[in-house]
Amino acid sequence: MCGESITNPLCNQCLTEEVVQWLSEKNQLLVPIIRDMNKLVSELQKINVHCISCNNKLRICAYCYCKELRDFVGEELKVSFNKTFDFTLIKQERAA
Repeated sequence: MCGESITNPLCNQCLTEEVVQWLSEKNQLLVPIIRDMNKLVSELQKINVHCISCNNKLRICAYCYCKELRDFVGEELKVSFNKTFDFTLIKQERAA
C-alpha cells in the first residue's frame, strides 16, 4: 500500500490477534469488524517478506495495516491504540 521498505515484519494475522486481544478489554463489539478486515487483507497478494512471529509471508506492512485498523476502532480508542500498536503512526501524521 505505502510502497516503503518493511521494517516491522509482522503479518496481518499476527497483528489481528494482538488487536483482538487488546479490544477484548476495550470494546468487544469491534472484534468481528477487525476479523473481517483481516479477511479482506488476506486476499491481497503475498510479498516476499516473512513474519518474524509466524513465518507466513506478509501481504501488507504493519504500519499500513495498523493505520487501517486504528481507523476502525474510533476516536475514543485512538490514543490507547497508538500507545499499544505504535509503528510510528503518530510521528508520520504529525509530519504530514
